[in-house]
Amino acid sequence: MSTLTRWQPFREITSLQERMNQLFNDFFPEMNEPSPLGASWFAPKTDIYEEDDRIVLDMELPGMREEDLNLTLEGNSLTVSGERKMEKERKQDRYHRIERSYGSFSRTFSLPATVDQNAVDARFENGILHVSMTKRADARPRQIKIGKDAKQITAKAA
Repeated sequence: MSTLTRWQPFREITSLQERMNQLFNDFFPEMNEPSPLGASWFAPKTDIYEEDDRIVLDMELPGMREEDLNLTLEGNSLTVSGERKMEKERKQDRYHRIERSYGSFSRTFSLPATVDQNAVDARFENGILHVSMTKRADARPRQIKIGKDAKQITAKAA
């Protein structure tokens, strides 16, 4: 007589997830080690969107000050780095939970060739870093008229 086994479709997925977690823990053990007081590194959440004349980067940096941030534009890369420090030093055994991230961070973003590197502005307000990168004039969208009276548009010779 054969035994019936109930099929559990998510058992294989759970098993795969456990194997992947073990693989990452084997190759990157430092990611699995809790750091004291939650300090090490973090990656601030960032929105990047495009408008007709510019590209905008908005990065969440609550609790940080403007003087704790560094922006570097090199080649076609924009790097934002800084450090979020704990407000007051407390003994580790006094904490019940630490969910906020502290420590150093560095994020580098590749910029498209359409960005005018001489027209990058940054401001920091209410914990949000706003970086506005103006597009070069020749990279902006143009309206092309249709009809007999429309001018012919020719490409510029380089």
